[in-house]
Amino acid sequence: MKSGEAFNATLQDWLNQHWRGTENLRVEGDSLSPAGSGFSATTLIIPVSYTRDGWNTRDHVVVRMESDGPPTYPQQSDHFDIEIELQYRAMEVLSGNPGIPVAPLIGYEADASILGAPFFAMGYIEGDVPIEQPIYTATGFYAEAAPVQRTAMIKSGLEVLANIHDIDWQGAGVDWLLQATPGIQRQLEIWREFTSRELAGRKHPVIEATYDWLLGNTPSGESLCLNWGDARLGNMIWQDFSCACVCDFENIAVASPSMDVGWWLMFDRYAHEAQGVERLPGELTRDEQVAYYERCTGTTVQDRVFYELFAGARYAAMVVRVMNRWVANGDLPADQTLWLQNPVADMLANMLEEFT
Repeated sequence: MKSGEAFNATLQDWLNQHWRGTENLRVEGDSLSPAGSGFSATTLIIPVSYTRDGWNTRDHVVVRMESDGPPTYPQQSDHFDIEIELQYRAMEVLSGNPGIPVAPLIGYEADASILGAPFFAMGYIEGDVPIEQPIYTATGFYAEAAPVQRTAMIKSGLEVLANIHDIDWQGAGVDWLLQATPGIQRQLEIWREFTSRELAGRKHPVIEATYDWLLGNTPSGESLCLNWGDARLGNMIWQDFSCACVCDFENIAVASPSMDVGWWLMFDRYAHEAQGVERLPGELTRDEQVAYYERCTGTTVQDRVFYELFAGARYAAMVVRVMNRWVANGDLPADQTLWLQNPVADMLANMLEEFT
């Protein structure tokens, strides 16, 4: 990635060419990385000034750049080798749909020579983001909120998830997600291959036992929808405890709505039981969250146990991927066992015992 003045000057030229409706745009300072705990694309917040409709404005632009290492998620589309491009195309699909707030898009750039990696730019949405490290249920604005505010947040998030699932995916122009028949068999294939590749011959008894159960209890006759792929409170920007922007679509797919719901519920479990954090006043139980989602959609969540376990197995595999990246970068020794012994793996073991 370019740095300093060269980066700012090149980005300034690019934004002047691509951001419609703005004139005399200037990058006003060094970029900042937002607070967060993700492991995917590099995200930069760039202070800018520009003129629009005769008014001088100071603002920020968000630039998401392809990371140097392999993506955190398995590849859902053969059309895009670049994770950043898939995210951008997903946001294009979601933009303009009622009840799905996404950041205004500026443009996508595939030419890595411009800034040092493919990237896209979008408008900046101010607000709070629940983070993982330290977990948002223990500290920060969510933990400090009034009970009624936490209730409002959870309901708002579930409403957005329901609205994403309400999109007419067959008419939404997502043929690039449909190289094979969509659904659970496709997702099991993608994630089992991903898990096997990342384990590289190592044994992970908990993941293996989970897949043994999943393969013996795979649902059939599922309905399909556009899946967000990483549905959780921490992938939303919040203003006054309402979702102002939904983010992070690296794992968008066409699959059962229960796959997103299972991930949402698994992450609720991770943010509480796996962290040793008691539920806070105003937090809906997982059963209550399912009931609220069902009221929003007018549907019934099918095969909840299957999809919660599938979510746990996927998250445990992602931990293996991230630990592999840290070893490759020299941040962990090669003989580390965090890929096997970690809170996500422990949570999955507890889920397997509870559900089966």
